[in-house]
Amino acid sequence: MTTPSPLPQLSAPLPKPQRGRVWDELPTHPLRWLLTPAWCVYRPLIALRNLAFDRGWRVPARLPVPVISVGNLIAGGTGKTPVTRLIAERLRARGCSVAVLSRGYRGAADGMNEEAELLGDTPVFCDPRRINAGRRALAAGAEVLLLDDGFQHRQLHRDLNLVLIDATRPWGRSDGGRGAVLPLGYRREGMNALARADALWLTRCDLATPERLAALKGELTAWGKPLLCGRHHATGLSTLDGTHHATLSAFVGRRVVLASGIGNPAAFEALAAQVGLLTVQALRFPDHHHFTADDLRTVAAMARGGEAIVITAKDAVKWRRLAALPATEVWVLNVEQALDPADLATLDTLLQKALTPR
Repeated sequence: MTTPSPLPQLSAPLPKPQRGRVWDELPTHPLRWLLTPAWCVYRPLIALRNLAFDRGWRVPARLPVPVISVGNLIAGGTGKTPVTRLIAERLRARGCSVAVLSRGYRGAADGMNEEAELLGDTPVFCDPRRINAGRRALAAGAEVLLLDDGFQHRQLHRDLNLVLIDATRPWGRSDGGRGAVLPLGYRREGMNALARADALWLTRCDLATPERLAALKGELTAWGKPLLCGRHHATGLSTLDGTHHATLSAFVGRRVVLASGIGNPAAFEALAAQVGLLTVQALRFPDHHHFTADDLRTVAAMARGGEAIVITAKDAVKWRRLAALPATEVWVLNVEQALDPADLATLDTLLQKALTPR
């Protein structure tokens, strides 16, 4: 393992550590019922909107190329970026020119967010109105469009509707309960929305208990949709600038401080434990958090015992933008989506169907 060179110290006063998030505690938070009036407005509006599309009163716009949606039912991370990356790779292997359409949620001034920057060679076009992003992608030569976080974006027709479900917290709750619709819970719409899906894709299956996974598969099988079971596979670690790399075995038993600003920090922490990292502190920031120098100083303070700091690839995009970084080792845990051969064959069949002219 190559050790990265020390980085410049930060000089700002040390703020208080952020160890938890109200959003994580929403299902049991004592004040959540104050959101009931908002829930009484949100749920019927979503139901009426879906009814308008279901009855044909509103018609989705069509683009002249196949559109594949990768979305979910809950607010928060289900691991869409590694899945989108895998799908783009499978499509490029077929000779397709692929582009991603993204809303660009909490992006930089140019509209690009950290998820867009994690898709490597796949061009990303950001616009809250995905039809506008699609037209720009077509002008750039795209032959297939991936609609990022598109399950609820019904204004644009799609040829394949993939719904991701995090096996560690399928409906936004780690106990497996279905919970409530926003803003009292995590679900963006009712469970009956799964009827719109063409296939259901379980993520982080290796981090769920066998009993929980079996129960979830049984529940989802009842929908009569193809069911894929994926794993978030850690491939190694790299420094922030990507110039140094380390194998997972080199970090087994090493004391680390974890820091994350993602939708499901518990899954990141569980994956770190699974690959053998010894976590002495885990700091959680809000999803899509725009890190500041003070935030990084907070994280560095937790690693004063000589521990390395380990962050997600999604957060690394924002850390790199900061001029001053902790004078501590900072490593990025790199993750890819993995499917068993049978599920990979199912995915290829679904993609072929979406690509076939109708």
